[in-house]
Amino acid sequence: MKKYAIAAALVAALLPFQSCGNKKLSEVEEKNPKSQLDDSLQVALANADSLFAMLYDVTVGMEQITRLEKLVGTEVSGESATARESIAKQMEAIQRGLVERRKRIEELERQLANNKGVSAKFRQQIEILRSQIDTQAATVASLQKQLESANIHIASLESEITGLNAGVDSINAVQKKTEAELNSAISDLNAVYYVIGSKDELKEHNIIEGGGFLRKTKVLPSDFDKGYMTRADRRSLAVIPLDSKKAKVLTSQPTDSYRIDRASNGLLSLVITNPEAFWGTTNILVIKID
Repeated sequence: MKKYAIAAALVAALLPFQSCGNKKLSEVEEKNPKSQLDDSLQVALANADSLFAMLYDVTVGMEQITRLEKLVGTEVSGESATARESIAKQMEAIQRGLVERRKRIEELERQLANNKGVSAKFRQQIEILRSQIDTQAATVASLQKQLESANIHIASLESEITGLNAGVDSINAVQKKTEAELNSAISDLNAVYYVIGSKDELKEHNIIEGGGFLRKTKVLPSDFDKGYMTRADRRSLAVIPLDSKKAKVLTSQPTDSYRIDRASNGLLSLVITNPEAFWGTTNILVIKID
């Protein structure tokens, strides 16, 4: 049950980044979302793979140690010496893995030390992994001491050793579920939204309001209709056909991060030349066409 708890806790640590990204849709003009969004993306995209691999390794280690504990009993007979040697080698392999995982956690902590964008819950999951590794190391040390003292008993040894990997199926199930949830969270962190419409269309859906004589047009008021927008992935969105001969970007994307091309038929397309800068100030794009 411990391995399922760790998997659930790690995904829970990532989800605050997802909700953070959704919240900014309604606050994009009042607040500066750049630092929050960039920090969230930096943490999730740079460290997600390392945390997921570490979660899988620690879970596998738990399964292996649990199996080894079942082999611990009373004195082993002389004819079980070969089996005892096999278990000793497995313990050594597990110990090497624990050392490597501890180094990876220390490296990850160094990377996150000065990153204020990382949530406390996210850091807490790293401490949980560290605690699990320490517990595993203590358990293996105890088992190895008993092995060296010949205070173990091995029954049906060959079948037990073969069964060390019997829990792989359940571990893989946890891995697939966690990977799916992690991919979903990362997808949401990369989500961007754009809308193209005439002035009347944009007003109808509360994308803009005001305008007219001596009145400044307000873009993205608090009650704007997000459902009218198109969702896309910033990593793959490069060209947006505008299907119009005249267009104007109303949101705050830097003018040097995109260009507007005109086809032979006169219709325009928006080409994103610098995605990082283009989506750096806001993850919403509003374009008015005539």
